[in-house]
Amino acid sequence: MNQEIKLITRADDLGSTHSTNLAIEKAIANGFIKNVSVMAVGLFVEEAAEMFAKRNDICFGLHAAINSEWDQLKWGPVSDPSKVPSLVTDNGWFYPRTLDFYFHPPVIVEIMLEMQAQLDKLLHLGFNIRYVDFHMAPGRYVPSLGEAMREWAAKNSLINIGVYGTMACFYRPFPLYDEISMLPGAFESVLKKLPAGQYIYVGHPALDTEETRLCGEYNAYRRNKDTEFVSSPETMRLCEKYHVTPIRIDQAEAPIVPVV
Repeated sequence: MNQEIKLITRADDLGSTHSTNLAIEKAIANGFIKNVSVMAVGLFVEEAAEMFAKRNDICFGLHAAINSEWDQLKWGPVSDPSKVPSLVTDNGWFYPRTLDFYFHPPVIVEIMLEMQAQLDKLLHLGFNIRYVDFHMAPGRYVPSLGEAMREWAAKNSLINIGVYGTMACFYRPFPLYDEISMLPGAFESVLKKLPAGQYIYVGHPALDTEETRLCGEYNAYRRNKDTEFVSSPETMRLCEKYHVTPIRIDQAEAPIVPVV
């Protein structure tokens, strides 16, 4: 059994819904989640700021979003839509899928303009933003986004987690991270044989409510499972048993692979 496991623990989508805000509050209280990615475009980001922005025990990041994937819950740019026309549909919302950028190539300058607007909004709301990551990995379909993001993150003194998705570029993913909350006993099974090192876990906690079900019944069920996992005293008991220390991104060692 490894005696030195550091686990970067992150919850995504703060500000997207009221149910997400409440679930992340539970997760933080449990002590497992040390990093929270905030959606400036979220409909409940102002509520999130009232609940969390003054906290200094959490490392906050910009969860940059340039798509709006749910049919019954939509968001658009923080910027004036007329200034970022390549990012929006005729109704002013973001395109639903990042795949849409393959067929409707966005203008990089407009993406970076919107990223700056999102960062500025979160700073204005009082969040101490330390890192940036992208919602739904648009870099898969916008190849030139990586270099632009590197330059923009450096300019804003942000830790750059990359554009291709949380796991691809920043540290080693915790095994089964995307399924761990759905598999009873899996967390301990992984910990029993996990090699030494630093890993990252990312969850999407939200309560199973009518609000969350606007994003789909299974999505609500799955996110509620994430909530149960990250807010469970048993999760923390297992961390203690197997000498796992949840850590902040700004406390972590450098990435083990180049960020793109």
